[in-house]
Amino acid sequence: MLKSAVDAGAVDGCTKKRSLTVDGLSLEDNLNAFMSIKNITAEALKEQYMRMEL
Repeated sequence: MLKSAVDAGAVDGCTKKRSLTVDGLSLEDNLNAFMSIKNITAEALKEQYMRMEL
C-alpha cells in the first residue's frame, strides 16, 4: 500500500520526499510499532475478557 501511495505521488509527512517512509521512519520501524500496538491491544482485550468470565 505504501509503494502504491508513493507511486501515485505521495510524500513523507516529515521529509517531504517521495520515499517508502512514514514520518521519517522506515517501513520496518513502522511495522515494529504496529506490531507492538497490536500485541498491547490483544493483551488488554484478553485481560478484559478474562475479568468478564469471573
